[in-house]
Amino acid sequence: FHQVRKDILAQRNASVPGYTGLTLPNENLGKVKNQGFELSLSHLQHVGKDFNYNVGFNMTYTKNKIIYFDEAANVPEWQKRTGHPIDSWLIFKTDGIYKNWDEINSTPHFEGAKPGDIKYVDVDQNGSLTDNDKVRDYSSNIPEIVYGISLGATWKGFEFNMLWQGQGKATQIIVP
Repeated sequence: FHQVRKDILAQRNASVPGYTGLTLPNENLGKVKNQGFELSLSHLQHVGKDFNYNVGFNMTYTKNKIIYFDEAANVPEWQKRTGHPIDSWLIFKTDGIYKNWDEINSTPHFEGAKPGDIKYVDVDQNGSLTDNDKVRDYSSNIPEIVYGISLGATWKGFEFNMLWQGQGKATQIIVP
């Protein structure tokens, strides 16, 4: 399948700077492309006059990409959503764990950092950690793969069915 959806309800972010504290109402201005494939296989077998069994498998693989999303002109390239999957996150890039005080004192860090804490990267290299240092993680909590296996059998009026299902290629960020 290949689908382009337009007129998606979204905020016009580029028109009003975030520092004003104002927000515009949502408008039908977003555009997203979805593409992928679906597969379904099944088998039914009669064994004798009293026993039947069936086996089934289904799978969907899909990717999406934002074609248009109103983004401010001053958004750094590493934070843009356009051209990437829906529901990506802005997160601080990490570079290991602080091992000692000298390492903390020689790099930009958040107040209260101590050995054993996560070391964050100063992406824009301005000497301090700010929202500009957040990078977009283009993984998403929307799974790219969804699958299922079904098994069933009947014997003299008794029936047994089982369904196993799952998903893959999805990421969830847990914030304590």
